[in-house]
Amino acid sequence: MASQEQWYRNRKTKPHKQIFEFIRQRREDTSATLTNDLFRDKYEDRGSVLDEREGENRDRRTRDNVIANAIEAVHNKTAKGMPDPLVQTSNGDFKLQRRAEKLTAWLLGEADRLGLEEHGEEVELESLMVGMGGLKFYAEGDSPACEIVYADDIFVDPREERQKAVRTLYHVRPMDKLVLEQLYPKHASKIRDSEVLGDDDETYGQDDGDIVSGSHGQATEMTLVVEAWRLPHRGSSGRWVQCIDTATLVDEPWVCDTFPFEFLRYATRPRRFDGIGIAEKLLGQQSELNMVGGIISDSIPRMVTAWFARADTQFATMSCDVPGMVYTSETGEAPTVLAPAPVSPMVMQYRDAEIARSYEHTGVSQLTAQGQKPAGLDSGKALRVHNEIEAGRFYLYGRRRERFYTGCYQQIIRVADEILKKNPKADLNALGGTDDFEQVAFGDVAFGADPYRIKVFPVSRLSNQPSARMEEVHGIMQIDPNMDPATALELLDLPDLKRHSALRDAKRKLVKRLISKALDGEPVADRVNEYTDMPYLIEIGGHEHELALLNGADIDELDELRTLIDTAKSHLQNAAEPPELPSPIPGAAPPPMAAVPGPGPVPGPGPVPGPVPLPTESA
Repeated sequence: MASQEQWYRNRKTKPHKQIFEFIRQRREDTSATLTNDLFRDKYEDRGSVLDEREGENRDRRTRDNVIANAIEAVHNKTAKGMPDPLVQTSNGDFKLQRRAEKLTAWLLGEADRLGLEEHGEEVELESLMVGMGGLKFYAEGDSPACEIVYADDIFVDPREERQKAVRTLYHVRPMDKLVLEQLYPKHASKIRDSEVLGDDDETYGQDDGDIVSGSHGQATEMTLVVEAWRLPHRGSSGRWVQCIDTATLVDEPWVCDTFPFEFLRYATRPRRFDGIGIAEKLLGQQSELNMVGGIISDSIPRMVTAWFARADTQFATMSCDVPGMVYTSETGEAPTVLAPAPVSPMVMQYRDAEIARSYEHTGVSQLTAQGQKPAGLDSGKALRVHNEIEAGRFYLYGRRRERFYTGCYQQIIRVADEILKKNPKADLNALGGTDDFEQVAFGDVAFGADPYRIKVFPVSRLSNQPSARMEEVHGIMQIDPNMDPATALELLDLPDLKRHSALRDAKRKLVKRLISKALDGEPVADRVNEYTDMPYLIEIGGHEHELALLNGADIDELDELRTLIDTAKSHLQNAAEPPELPSPIPGAAPPPMAAVPGPGPVPGPGPVPGPVPLPTESA
């Protein structure tokens, strides 16, 4: 055993024999592959090899599949979208901060090109089923690439595993011989002589059409390929080997201090490299439910109406297996009909209690697994509190999920750095960004030895339910009275408002793009026109100017931004001034004066008053 574990020390010999001997022993000592297949079969609701060994009927499907329902409920609850990266660096270096923003945009574009979100969803589902899933990152030509890896294909040294100090890792997988010959033409003869995987291989042989082997006369011949890594430690270089049972295909130093994998575990297993999944946690209760369901299913078809008729002094019991059959009595008396319940009510109650207990063990309610909400929870605040309480059980898994995506972004940067070192002219451009896409070259934003770190943030910290989301945005507006309605609508992010929001925010997005280019030193003042949102440009540009100075930018580095702001101010000033009158042409007659209105007609005298009547004596 000691000689097998030292394959990474002796660099003068080909290590493929020692590596394959170690893999054969590990595969004989562990039944992880068959166990994981059982967990997948329970989720997919089909039989497995272990079912036959345990005496179960392979054709009998799972009754009340709480494993599949719980996995899907947790997956839908936790997989709310891929977290976005945020590259951070020193606050005192403005240039590094601008480079960090560009690197964030490049990571977003590269993750989209690699399909990281789709791969991540598959890894999350694998971790929920068998406890662990992962992604492998490598260079494919001059571009980073990634692929999913399964827990069955990963092996580690058991002594390193128990100490939680894994520095040697093995990845096994079947590959087509013809593909290997094209990749490594110098070893074509050794590849042709390698062992062909057949039906007798419990792990990679043909099973239900999953893997096609050459023993059936098919065109595809698969052979086992093993990749082994040894991490460097305290000045000693690491080693990376790719081999088959007959030859060592690749043998190179490994200088990185991490493996080219990122793993996600649903729950950690003490002193083990793999993890614990939901299927393993619920396997006992699922077996109990299958047993109870079998009793119920077997009892119902056997239950038929029993006819009891008196014959002399004894009871003659007559039962039939065919519904609708009629029996007659010799005595002529009417039979007494009994119709007992096919299954005891206590059995049904026990089954329902086991189903509810199974969901409780995974941290989701039975209503959540069925896509329903508790009765009476209609307000946004009530829904938000209910979701927060239920999500508390998945806090640790959520943290592992965030660390998984953080590691994925770091692996992408690692592979891109390696490509750039081998080929400085490599085309590592990505179309990235959040609101506006831009072409970013990795060579312009690579940090190299400069310090930086990557953090991830959820897609949105606001609720998914529209009612709860509207209440949260309304609360934010109350806290910040300066928030304008346009920003509030942007936070709502409702699909029905997408088109309206895109038209409304077009001017603001264009202003942000101009400011970003000006911060990079690009002259963009000539792009300002009468359609530009001048007040917004002046306000946001001023904030960006002061923030850049606060972050350590030199005053000369912001010349283009100040020019952009001054141009916007000039446009506003010109628009506010009244238009000038045209100057008179020499020799031309002056324009006619407008007639001044004269006084109106003088009113004539009024009527002459008559004599005033004198008072009479009687008055």
